[in-house]
Amino acid sequence: MKRLILIVVALAALLPAYADKADDNIYMRMVSDADEAIAKGNFEQAERYLTDALNLQPTNPMNSMLISNLGMVRYYMGQDSLALVTLSHAHNISPASVTILLNRAKVYASMRQIDEALEDYNMVTELDSTVAKPYFFRGMVSLNSGDLPAAIHQFDSLQKLDPQGYDTTLAMAQLYLVTEQWEKALPYFSTLLREEQAPEFYSGRAWCYLHKGDLAEAADDIARGLKISSADPELFLCRAYLNKLRYRSADSLHDAEEAIKCGADPKRVSRILH
Repeated sequence: MKRLILIVVALAALLPAYADKADDNIYMRMVSDADEAIAKGNFEQAERYLTDALNLQPTNPMNSMLISNLGMVRYYMGQDSLALVTLSHAHNISPASVTILLNRAKVYASMRQIDEALEDYNMVTELDSTVAKPYFFRGMVSLNSGDLPAAIHQFDSLQKLDPQGYDTTLAMAQLYLVTEQWEKALPYFSTLLREEQAPEFYSGRAWCYLHKGDLAEAADDIARGLKISSADPELFLCRAYLNKLRYRSADSLHDAEEAIKCGADPKRVSRILH
């Protein structure tokens, strides 16, 4: 009997180890299932897997990254405020995680909380100056605010870090467009359009063609862009300018009115067309 009791005690001592190993397997399977669900765009399912994994092992060292993933899943589900709270929780656990800061900065930017996004991007640069994204974002903020020297400085750093990257291509396209360097902007917009046929890239390239006098190419880009977005103000403004160049005053006026209806700044429309 005494020997039996000792064996039972020994087995009981081993049970937690077996239970923990089983939990580890379940935890990792949930993480894998969440990744697969995210890849397929099944965000509600991914949220359940991530939440279940966190509840199963609340002290697992991996949890800060899981919480970060959960925050981004909620962001993709359109739950921006909840995503921000979730990502801030992840940041509190792992304040030196560049990935978490980049994720939170992205959500801040989408919510137009630019100062907060800039703060996160600045922290990223302090932690790792080789990460390219902060230079792109700071450059675009400077460009949109009219601070051209600051934008150029940021974009120079961006080009050195990631010369062939998507953000670099977009940054240079916008920089040359804003500074009216049409010949330089054109190939960047063409590169962007090979990757993504977005209306803003069609309008950007159309402006280049218009100012180069390539009206047929501009008309083609405008038509393609409007097939994707039939209420894009920039494309209507492009077409208004195209019709002005073709001496079609009535058509130009109509497109100008459509551009304003779709959200274009009336002062900018007037400045371009007169």
